Amino acid sequence: MDQSLQKTEQTPISEALDQLLKNQYKHYQEQIKKLTSRQDEHLKFMNQWVHPEVSFTSACIWI
Repeated sequence: MDQSLQKTEQTPISEALDQLLKNQYKHYQEQIKKLTSRQDEHLKFMNQWVHPEVSFTSACIWI
């Protein structure tokens, strides 16, 4: 991806293309962060509420 961020010629169209590529790459990075965060939150939820067998097993030992 670094190659797409390298500068091209200094014509208006190439400068516009450079800016477009830079914006698209920034958007791509933001989307990755959002999706990673959502995945982390989902995993946290799953571990706390959907798979509570660890705390259930601990409670059963005391019975």
